[in-house]
Amino acid sequence: MSGLELDRIEYCPPIVVGGGVAGMTTALGLPEAVLLTEGTFAHDGSTVLAQGGIAAAMDPGDSPDLHAADSREVAGGLAVAGPVRVLTEAAPERIEWLEHLGMRFDRTLGGVLALGREAGHRKRRIVHAHGDATGAELARAMGEAVRARGSIEVIEGVTALDLVRSRGRVVGVVVRHQDESLTLMVAPAVILATGGIGRLYARTTNPASAYGGGVAMAARAGARLLDLEFVQFHPTALAGDIDPAPLFTEALRGEGALLIDG
Repeated sequence: MSGLELDRIEYCPPIVVGGGVAGMTTALGLPEAVLLTEGTFAHDGSTVLAQGGIAAAMDPGDSPDLHAADSREVAGGLAVAGPVRVLTEAAPERIEWLEHLGMRFDRTLGGVLALGREAGHRKRRIVHAHGDATGAELARAMGEAVRARGSIEVIEGVTALDLVRSRGRVVGVVVRHQDESLTLMVAPAVILATGGIGRLYARTTNPASAYGGGVAMAARAGARLLDLEFVQFHPTALAGDIDPAPLFTEALRGEGALLIDG
């Protein structure tokens, strides 16, 4: 931060850095917020690229307990029971919330949710949209909900550079605009929802925005970082010169597709 010359200072409500599903969910849960995104809102980042679907125990023959048991089993002893319980118990309600926002999940001819199956799940519990375009539909529905909320200001095309602290707490964030000007945005809270670090690797299915900027800002501000070794490498990416690498949806294997090596 030393040597930076600010062009302006603004005072804001809570700031959410990141316009993916995490950032949008956070902003929608606040009375008012400013949401910052590097690219075009609801069209940039990992959310819009997600294909396979969302796991939730929606079938009458399924339950959050079974979902949690499957999650713990495939984790090889690394899963923390508390967060697993929270995720699996809250998932059905979250699906209903997304439908209330306007998300259009795929349904059978009988009108019930069409549930797929993916690796690690003993039950069909993957809700999806437009086949393998779940992330795009999620970004559309949540993006429209954010835009419709008058208490959320969306600022596109800005890069968060660093958090600013005073007396041991974060009081704002410095952002760079497309014209290279710098603004200190002072706020009562700054929430980082900037995605992962997959872009640090030479071959990845992650988007350009997943370079770990938020993780670095948090570290410089004194946050304790955990589990950085957990980076997603999609198991069925298409080899070639396209970057990021295109992927084959996990739903293929869930429906019985076999992977054949050389």
